[in-house]
Parts: sequence; structure tokens; C-alpha cells
Amino acid sequence: LLACAEDAPGPDTHGAATVLRIPRSAIGGLDLCALLPLLAARGLRRLFVEGGGLTVSRFLAAGCLDRLHVTVAPVLLGSGIPAFTLPEAARIADGLRFDWDVHRLGRDVLFDIALHRARPGVCQ
Repeated sequence: LLACAEDAPGPDTHGAATVLRIPRSAIGGLDLCALLPLLAARGLRRLFVEGGGLTVSRFLAAGCLDRLHVTVAPVLLGSGIPAFTLPEAARIADGLRFDWDVHRLGRDVLFDIALHRARPGVCQ
């Protein structure tokens, strides 16, 4: 499957992939809340999202993540792209508090965060 905006030009197939047309979100990008039921209707009930900060932030802001894995490595690389891009929380109560487990991966650390499709308060 290839998910794209419903108003994107092009055919309904791309190579061997079927094009799945998704409405656009009011804030930009695809309406991820519309994507999940379309995938579920095709029997796809587990989705692994591997992406950069913008992709993961959009799934998080939409409340479309059951779990979040964040890996921290002891390497300083200088400036770069933020891990999460969300609206600024004016108060701690507007943030998203969660439970997590920690797993060592050699010298790195993996935070396994159970979100249960919760949305940060600043994204409501």
C-alpha cells in the first residue's frame, strides 16, 4: 500500500502498490486518524511507524500511537532536527505524562513508553 493525499494526482496503483487516498489534516500532512480505520478495514491492525521527528510527532499529536520507543545513545552530534515537534506547553499539566520501561541496548538505552493513543494536552 502507498498512502497519499486524496487530492494528489496520479493513478490508483504505483508499481505493485495500491494507492490508498487519505484526506489532508487541517494542520498539514495526512489525516492520520482517517488512515488507521482504512488500514484496519484491510486487516492491518498493527502499524510500525519508523520515521523522523516530524513523522513521529504527527502520529503522537493525533493520538495514533499505542507505544513509543525512544532510543538515547551517548553520542553528541551537535545541532540537528528535534526528536519531537509539538506545540509548546505553557504548563506542566498541559504535557503528556506516561509510564515507561527502560532497556539497555549495549551502550544505548531504549525507553519503551506505553501511550495507549493518548494525546498531549497541547494537541487537543
